[in-house]
Amino acid sequence: MAKRWIAGLVAATWLVAGCSSNGGTDAETTTTSPDAAAGKEFQALAETTDGAIDDEATTRDDFAAQNDLDGAIDSTRDLRNDLFDFDAAVRALDISDEHASEVNDVLTATGRYIEELDAFLDLTDIPAYNDQLDAETTVRDDWTTAVNALADSLGTDGIGTEDPTGDDTTTTTTTDDEVVEAGGTVTDGTLSMEVPKGFTGSDGATIQMEHESGATLGIYSVYPETATTLEAVAKESAEGAADKNGDVITAGPEDLEVGDFKAIGYSSKAEDGTLIVDIYFDTEVDADNRFRVITVEVAAEDIDTVMSAVEAAAPSLKLN
Repeated sequence: MAKRWIAGLVAATWLVAGCSSNGGTDAETTTTSPDAAAGKEFQALAETTDGAIDDEATTRDDFAAQNDLDGAIDSTRDLRNDLFDFDAAVRALDISDEHASEVNDVLTATGRYIEELDAFLDLTDIPAYNDQLDAETTVRDDWTTAVNALADSLGTDGIGTEDPTGDDTTTTTTTDDEVVEAGGTVTDGTLSMEVPKGFTGSDGATIQMEHESGATLGIYSVYPETATTLEAVAKESAEGAADKNGDVITAGPEDLEVGDFKAIGYSSKAEDGTLIVDIYFDTEVDADNRFRVITVEVAAEDIDTVMSAVEAAAPSLKLN
């Protein structure tokens, strides 16, 4: 690569599990904890969002029953918006720091749910749609688990577990994704990349890998609001994500390369100290899925080891 990769982070909006805190020193020294009120608010938010998931699943099933693939895919947009609203509302709750880990888990699970909904937009046939329903079922289960853990921590009831595909939806049966060790290749169907040293990965709707230290790597689509060039897309996404999540951009833009693609990197730091490196690149194909980002979440003490491994594998990234 032409330049060494920057160490830091900019978060894709659905990946940084930053927890906002509205209570300062005065709030912490009061005799009444805000967590009881926050628990009630969170319970209401969880129930409303869980209901929205069920409602959207019913709507999607109706489209599927009519073999209307485009309608079924388009219906995921409303749920995606609902989950973004849930994310913002959770961040605005006045929850004490003792629950920060559970809050972070909820925000992370919500982000990953949104990622799977994004993947529906790239589908073109029924088998792929059915596979994506299976993937969505998994992230909804994870979301429910995270929501219930926070609810339990706050002393509320939480929510039940439902199958977002619905009982009447016919889906294919899939086995667990095969784990790909370092040196192997993983793909999302459009892109492929070698698994870096210390990581394991698996094929799926998005490329996702995990390092032995706990760091994660994902490759995601970027859907710019107004920008049309790589430079503008990276800037818009990086600054928007930092503003949304309360992160601090520490470096960037920096010109990089991934595979045969020109890339731009940004670094930021989350409130909890997590570092995330975002490397934006332009595939210059597929107008609906043109811009992508490699996002690495890593603890500060592991940044050099992890990013050296990612940098070494980056030249292997290519379009299928």
